[in-house]
Amino acid sequence: MKQLPCLFRSLASGLVCLLALLTAPAAPAQTITNIASANWRQAGQTVTAQSNAVSFTRMTSAPSITTYAAAPGGSTSLSFMPSQCGGAQIAGSSTQAAYNQIASVAQTTTVQIGSVFYFQVNAPEGNTHPTTIDSIQVELTTNGGDKETLTVFETANNSGVFVGAIPTAAVPPQPVQGDCQLSVAAGNTISIAAMLNASATPIAITTVSVANDPFGFVFDSQSGASVNGVTVTIINVATGQPATVLAPDGVTSWPSTVVTGQPVVDGSGNSFPLAQGEYLFPLVAPGQYRLNIRPTAPYTAPSVVSAQNLAGILR
Repeated sequence: MKQLPCLFRSLASGLVCLLALLTAPAAPAQTITNIASANWRQAGQTVTAQSNAVSFTRMTSAPSITTYAAAPGGSTSLSFMPSQCGGAQIAGSSTQAAYNQIASVAQTTTVQIGSVFYFQVNAPEGNTHPTTIDSIQVELTTNGGDKETLTVFETANNSGVFVGAIPTAAVPPQPVQGDCQLSVAAGNTISIAAMLNASATPIAITTVSVANDPFGFVFDSQSGASVNGVTVTIINVATGQPATVLAPDGVTSWPSTVVTGQPVVDGSGNSFPLAQGEYLFPLVAPGQYRLNIRPTAPYTAPSVVSAQNLAGILR
């Protein structure tokens, strides 16, 4: 905090200028009052005088919410304590530490089904204890019927920045409120409301949409085993041409042809590993699409096995 300048001129040698700064406790707006005092020797006596009180209001920045998607090799990194749900920690992934999580992310306004969804709340008024980690409540609600409430922690003492994460799952099955995962379907919207406590009025609200994200697995229709090395191309039915696909950040280009089980490199050079037999097209615009499958020997596609028999194969 900067001090206001002394309001007195030197009246005699030995002048001492003292400033008293009175500040209100941390709040959305702080009133800072300054009174300057001075004392000096004159004619063998000590003379003391004070200025008038000068006040001004110090405004904090408005609360805001920023949303992110995982982006391996991305330029933004989030380091944070795992959120809590139902009194237990939520792990962003099985490979992350229980106390501190580090995620490479990119800012986005869309959520990919099956991925971990990240959000950052800038809330200066949530920083009520400058020497300890504070927490706030974040409520996530979908128009598909799910609702999850998280306790989200400050990234560091006195930062006023809170970062949380929650995994998403596909619908069906029907969402279960309070199960600590966000169940969504393509086209859903998610409302994110940040509150200082569970019963408070939200200090910031934002919404994101759930993207159309064609993904799946190519598998052996007899054994159910995932099959790598199959070329999969997504075609826009309206044009008959390979579709325009974007990476999870909603900005970077993504190839319209991938090979199952092989890493995918997006337009920025970031590499995304795929699971055994997996193909993934993170974000496409609403519309109709078809998949062209080019398998390796001895496989053919599509399968000649009946849908009834295929329904019995589970991952």
